[in-house]
Amino acid sequence: MFDTELIAVMRGALEQATLDVHPDPSTQALMAERILQSAVNGTRSQETFRIVATEAAADSERLRILNSPHPRHMDQRPVDQEEEKEFW
Repeated sequence: MFDTELIAVMRGALEQATLDVHPDPSTQALMAERILQSAVNGTRSQETFRIVATEAAADSERLRILNSPHPRHMDQRPVDQEEEKEFW
């Protein structure tokens, strides 16, 4: 489907983005998938492929944070009931 030159460009973009964001294997797979989708839609620029891959990594990180079992707001100090009564 893709010529060897375009495949080399896509690989180069993935390698460059991987060096920038240090993804885990599942994130790297998502990055590659997004590069392929972009190529199917007509992208041919290595820089654009790199941006697409980096954005995929950011999306993956956002989802990881949102689905984390311990959101940051859960790490806050518990409310002291006595302190709260004194305030009101």
